Amino acid sequence: MRVLETHPRWTVIDIPVADEAAAIAAARSQIGKPYDLWGVLGLGIKRQWQDDDAWWCSELIPWAAQQGGTNLFRPDALRRITPEHLWMLPAS
Repeated sequence: MRVLETHPRWTVIDIPVADEAAAIAAARSQIGKPYDLWGVLGLGIKRQWQDDDAWWCSELIPWAAQQGGTNLFRPDALRRITPEHLWMLPAS
């Protein structure tokens, strides 16, 4: 069973980037890195606990877009992006 099928609310959106192939290659280069559970917990209490060798989903997306030549957020904010921030991006 696919994970998305088990959740009652989800959506798929297109995020246009200048160089889609570079963004996809950057994201693929991170396969195998762990989920950043401490970073997520730190976000909840406004502490910087991010691990540079781990990701959570809403960090990886804007980072990969930046590698593809498109800044979705300020570069200094990339390690503090929540799913809600991605949801609020303008629809294309």
